[in-house]
Amino acid sequence: TFKAIDNQGMAVSGKYLVLKDGHLRCEIEQQGGPAEIIDLTLSIKRDELTLSPSDSWKVEIYKKQK
Repeated sequence: TFKAIDNQGMAVSGKYLVLKDGHLRCEIEQQGGPAEIIDLTLSIKRDELTLSPSDSWKVEIYKKQK
């Protein structure tokens, strides 16, 4: 499972599955609605997790909290 703050500053949570070849599938829980499934490409370097959706050019970078 995971908990994160999205780009709009909203708290999100859900489940994830690490797939082959550096891919990640997230099932994001939404209040009062169906879960959203997102497939991502991932990269981890030091304390940074970089995610990029397979259907978009956007890149999201998350830093590990200490």
